[in-house]
Amino acid sequence: MNTLFIVNPSAGRGKCFRIWTRFEEVLQEKATFPYAVRLTRNKGDAEKFSVTAVQEGFERIISVGGDGTINEVINGVATANVQLGILPFGTGNDFAHALYLTKNFQQIMKMLISPAITPIDLVKINEHYFINAAGIGIDGNVVQYINNHPSIKKIGKFGYILSAFQTLMQYHPVQLNVTIDDERSVLSNVWILAIANGPYFGGGMKICPGASLSDGWLDLCIIQNLTKPRFLQLFPLVFTGRHVQLKNYVTMRKAKKVTFDIPPHMLMQMDGEMMDSPSVTIEVIPNAIQLIT
Repeated sequence: MNTLFIVNPSAGRGKCFRIWTRFEEVLQEKATFPYAVRLTRNKGDAEKFSVTAVQEGFERIISVGGDGTINEVINGVATANVQLGILPFGTGNDFAHALYLTKNFQQIMKMLISPAITPIDLVKINEHYFINAAGIGIDGNVVQYINNHPSIKKIGKFGYILSAFQTLMQYHPVQLNVTIDDERSVLSNVWILAIANGPYFGGGMKICPGASLSDGWLDLCIIQNLTKPRFLQLFPLVFTGRHVQLKNYVTMRKAKKVTFDIPPHMLMQMDGEMMDSPSVTIEVIPNAIQLIT
């Protein structure tokens, strides 16, 4: 099966390239299928390479990097009839975490030579796509802070916690007018509205513990009505998923489609990439991706 590996050498602060170099030696020795490799240099390259790969007739596209690389590849292949593979050699790897994808070279080769195919859902957001999770509220501010201070990624989930503390003082909860399926709601004092396909985001935060990548539903986590001291006190619970027990502050929902306007000073992220739009429509596309596992 003709396979293209799209490698983001800068993912994981360069760790991805070092791991890939070692893995490629194993690949050259043991691959029983034709393959090609393309290394990204700039933001957007992975998406461009994916689009071209579909046009050139590649049957499998393997994303080598982190969640950002996966997001670009997803937007390149969208609903094309190709198989998607993931080598989680990046930093956050929230999507890979949800699927228990391995970094072991021998197991990866076994997966590539004798793959199982798992259909998973895709999420459309306006004219783009994401595979794992999107968020608006302090989450968007935190992601922007991390993107502006890339050295913070070196300390993993603790970098997310540090960034949350740094952005907390400037954050002001807002009101959101949201339509969840056909139900219109006014959400006041919103700290986070997460729309998830998988359970994790933010480098290991279990924001929607019950989310499934293949159930045909979006999982929503709405966090509101907190004071800043209370936010600091409860924030660590999100890494274990125990925040869902705080019914006074946390509401969990399921939906097929969500729409809302983004207030001018609010920030939104999808799969760790910033979303620039005054409003969004988000809907699940069931079983759109044929994932190699």
